[in-house]
Order: sequence, then structure tokens, then C-alpha cells
Amino acid sequence: MSTALDLTRPAGFFSRCGYAVYLAITLLVLGLYVFRGPHTALVALLCVVGLLAGVPLLSFLGGVGERLGWKRSLAILLALCFVLKLAWVLLVRIDPQGDYQVFYDHAVAFSQQETLGGSRYLALFPHIFGYSFFLSLVMKVFGTSYLVAPITNVVLSTLSCALLFFLCRRLGGLKTAVVACGLWIVFPSQIIYNMFALSEPLYTTLLLAVLLLFAVFDQRSETAAPLPTALLGLGAGALLALVNLCRPVAAILIIGLVLWLALVRLDGWREKKFRRSALLFLAGVLVCYVAVGQAGNAYLAYRIGEEPSSVPGYNIMVGFNQDSGGTWNQADSDLLYSFSGEEGATASYAQEQMLQAAVERITSGEIDFVRLMLDKVYTFLCRDDSCVMYAQSVLRHTGLFFLLCNGFYYITLILAAAGVVDAFRRKDRSALFLVMVYFVGLTLAHMLVEVAGRYHYSLLIPLVVLGAKGALALADWGGKLWKAHKRA
Repeated sequence: MSTALDLTRPAGFFSRCGYAVYLAITLLVLGLYVFRGPHTALVALLCVVGLLAGVPLLSFLGGVGERLGWKRSLAILLALCFVLKLAWVLLVRIDPQGDYQVFYDHAVAFSQQETLGGSRYLALFPHIFGYSFFLSLVMKVFGTSYLVAPITNVVLSTLSCALLFFLCRRLGGLKTAVVACGLWIVFPSQIIYNMFALSEPLYTTLLLAVLLLFAVFDQRSETAAPLPTALLGLGAGALLALVNLCRPVAAILIIGLVLWLALVRLDGWREKKFRRSALLFLAGVLVCYVAVGQAGNAYLAYRIGEEPSSVPGYNIMVGFNQDSGGTWNQADSDLLYSFSGEEGATASYAQEQMLQAAVERITSGEIDFVRLMLDKVYTFLCRDDSCVMYAQSVLRHTGLFFLLCNGFYYITLILAAAGVVDAFRRKDRSALFLVMVYFVGLTLAHMLVEVAGRYHYSLLIPLVVLGAKGALALADWGGKLWKAHKRA
């Protein structure tokens, strides 16, 4: 084959560009926290101690997992995950409030009523429906006690651990899977969030299932028959549509998939089998995503008695509010409900008016975009302690929990950066790129819309996957340096 047809180098170049963007975001986050964050010296000390002790420990645990085999390792990990997270939600209980009250109240209503007449809130914010409807199905079986929601989250978190195990086993082997699940099990903010009624555990589980299907396709793209490939795509598309009913982030993975196939796996298009598999898989994803999405919206409209809005005008309006730093604020909320309260107004009309107002705000010349974007990055990515703030009414020693959450978050963030450096060095073009690109894509998307600390919950997926790769890479590099030192 001629050099002109060798597409390996450009494919490697595009993959490196993606990893470089990830590393740039990580450096920005670290820099912002150093200059703006609280207790930076203590968090830095926790990171140093955690990395020095954690890397050898994680490598050791990965080795134990290899000796035990994947079945026993998975059983032990799932048992630990379930017991630890269940113990937390049983010992630390909180009454629903704020957004969590909204999710819980709608779940109770859906469990008791076929249709909710005049539910304008769900028409304005249709992503509330997915988790509320899911929780209502659980409530029909187990009752409407608020404790049903935290226990459901524990089950979802344990299922996520299983999906994470199989995903990482495909991306890096059994050792990587054990380390990633270990990080997932003890991630402080993830444990604390389980006590609330919120959609994050559900759509994160669905996202993990999608990424697992992407990884299966990656490994079988040149060998699988057409029918299994198409079925994989249809399954991924259906799951992405369900993700959108809980949180409108599915487009990020679809865009990432297209970029991965078109640029990162560029050299594969020379092979007929890969071209056929890629087109079948992508077609299956898109067809099922659109079909299930339309069916879901129709069912939502039936259950609430109004067509849901498809325009995120309010979220964009809030996202470009200089005074609030892109976070929720009363003024923009009041404006939305003033449009919604107009005679004959629909949810779509209210959101369209908010979009027009957002365009006027963006083009007004009054926004310092650099400062606003830095504020939003700080709110979205630089702290992992929002869960403590939400739970401070029932938590003792909140200062200690703030340090624990942020310290562990930054340890994992640094480990994930090491994993990306390793992937950059190896020009990794596997489905690991899709895990990484979700981190980049969600971050960039939130630069256009409202931000909050808990919105980065699903980014625990790339953090623990890449963190596991990074911990093992650091352990390997450290071992090589030690051997070289001994020889010298």
C-alpha cells in the first residue's frame, strides 16, 4: 500500500488533538482552583498523600483482581458497592427539598394518576419527566416513601458499577476494571448524592450502557455480521433516547461517535468490512434515537396534557447571565414564568421568547465572555462539594466532608490526566476516545447553558475510567524508574 493511502498518521493526529483538549481543560480547572478555590493548601496536601499512597494501593488491588479472576472480582466489587452505598442512605436521611422535591412530587403523582392536567413545569422542562416516570414505576411496587428514591439510587449505582466493570475490561483489561470500580465505589460525592431524589444516577447508568455498546462495536467492527452490528446500533440509539428523557446530553455522544468514526478511525475506512459496520452501526443509532425519542415525547405529551418544548431558551438565557455567573437566578426564572403566564401561551412559546431574549443578551455587547466562561468552568468543574451543601442540614463536620469530596475529586482528576497522557503517547484510537470526548463535550456544552456543580455528576464516568488507566500507568512508570535506579 502506498504511503499516500496510509491514514494511520492523520488518525493518530486527530486522536491526539482530542486528548490535548482534555488536558488543556484539566490544566484550566487546576489553575482556577488554585487561584479561586477554598482550602487549596489542604486539598493539595490531600492530593500528594492520596497519590503517593493511592497509586501503589490501586495497582495492588488490580493485581489481586487478576489473581481472583473476573467473576469473583465482580461479585466482591458489587457487594462492596451495594453495602457501602446502602449503609449511607439508611444512616443519613434527608427530607426532599428544591429540585429533589420536584422530582419526588412528580414521581408520586405519576404513580397515582394516568395524566397530570396542566403540568406546565414538565412541558417547560421535559427532562424532568424521565427520572420522575422511572421512579413512579418503582413506587407502584414499593410505595411512595421518600426512602424509595435513595434505595433506587443505590441499585442504580451498583448496576453502574457492573457496567463500568465490563466497559473497562474491554478498554484496558481486568486490572483496569477492578481499579475503576474501586474508585467508583468510594467516590465521596457519588455516595452522598445517592440520598437525594435526582436523575443523575439513572442517566449515568444509561450513559455507561451506551458506552459499553460503543466499546463492543469497536472490538467487533471488522468481524461482526451485519445483523448484530445493526442491533448494537439500534440498542445504543434507544438508550440515548432514554438518556435525553432524563437529561438532554445524548447529542454529545452522537457527535463524539461521528467524530470518532470520521476522524479517529479514519484509517479503518479503507477496509470494506469496517465501512459496512460503521455505516450500519451509525444508521442504527440515528434511526432508533429519532424513533424512540419521538415516541417518548408523544408519551410525555399524553401524560402531562401538553406538548413539551424542544427549545432550551431558558437554559441558554441563564447560561449567559453575567451577574449570576451562568447559574440559576430569580430574575431569569421570573421572566420565563411571565412569558408562560401570558394568555394563550404554551410551553414552546415561553421557551422561544426566552431564546429571543437570550440572543439579545448575547449580542448586547455587555457581556465579558472571558470572565463569564471562567466563572462557569469554576462552578461546573472546579469543586465537587455541592452534595455537601445540599445535605448540610443533616451532616455533621461539613468542613471535613468539603475537604474529602474535593480532595478525592482532584486526586481522580490528576490520575485521569495521567491516563490521558498515556493515551496521547500511545495515540489510542479505541473507544476510550469516546469516554474522553464526553468529558470535553459536556464541558463545552455547558459553556452555552446553565451550570451547577451537580451537573458534572456524569463526568465521574470518564474520571474513573481514565483515572484507572492513569493509576496503572503511573505505577508502571514508577516501577520502571525504580528498576532503572537499582541497576544504576
